Parts: sequence; C-alpha cells; structure tokens
Amino acid sequence: MLTLIERLFRGLALAGATVAVAMLLLTASDVIGRSLFNYPIPGAYQLTELGMGCVIFLVLPLITYEKRHLCMGLLDRCLSVLLKRCFGLLNSILLSAAFLLVSWRLWEYAAKRAAFGETIGIFSLHTAPFFFTFSILAAVSAIAALLPNRSTSPPEPQPA
Repeated sequence: MLTLIERLFRGLALAGATVAVAMLLLTASDVIGRSLFNYPIPGAYQLTELGMGCVIFLVLPLITYEKRHLCMGLLDRCLSVLLKRCFGLLNSILLSAAFLLVSWRLWEYAAKRAAFGETIGIFSLHTAPFFFTFSILAAVSAIAALLPNRSTSPPEPQPA
C-alpha cells in the first residue's frame, strides 16, 4: 500500500514523464517542420529548455525518496553494517543540504527574473513561476532525502 507521500511523489514523476513526452513530440514536430517545410516551430528551443527543468525537478523527489541516485559501492565489502548505515545517514544529510542550497539559489534567481518581468520570446510566457516551482520542488527533494523509506531499499551493488 502506497503512503500519501509516495502517491504525491509518484504523481509528480508522472507529470514529469508527461512533460518528457510533450518535449519529444515538440522536438519531433520541430525537426519535421524544419526539414520538410523549412519552417521550425517558433519558441521550440525555449519551451524545451523549460520542459527539461520541469522533467528534472518533477522526478527528483521520487528518485530521492526511493534512494535511487547513482551510488558506487567501492567500500561496501569492507564496511560493517553499522558503518554503512552511518554513511547512508551522512549521505542523506549532505544530499538534503545540497538540495536546500539549490532551492535557495533558484528562489533568488526566480525573484530576479520576476523583478525584471522576463518572458519567453514570442509567447510572452513569464519564466519566474517556473523557477519558483523548481525551487519548491528542490526543497521537497531536500525533505525527501531525510524521509525514511520502508517500501524500497537502496540497490545492493553487484559483485564484479
């Protein structure tokens, strides 16, 4: 049974996957339009930039909560279970701190963009709300890094 937090994170990841599919369709349409009709989709590049940010930050809380980040088990055979748990805790704390730093910097960046009223090219789409959202999702990822997850455990490195 999924907890409320797991459902929330999976919903965010599903939204990220939906944005990824939309980016795929946009890029394919842009390439076809550019190649066959010599007419690219205006603003496709800028929309793809924002879409990539959406994909990353929407999926990040689930990846963080499930402890699915890239890990290298160089010392796993040499460490006791207690030391592995201590390193896991240290990793979660450092990861959370890094996400909080990213969140803070994104918030400042979004505030500057909002102050200038920056928009995307022909769409007049304000960019600040996207970056405020990225900042909030980075903070959610910081919290996710500290949450215990009983449904999944970190994958064990395979012996070489």
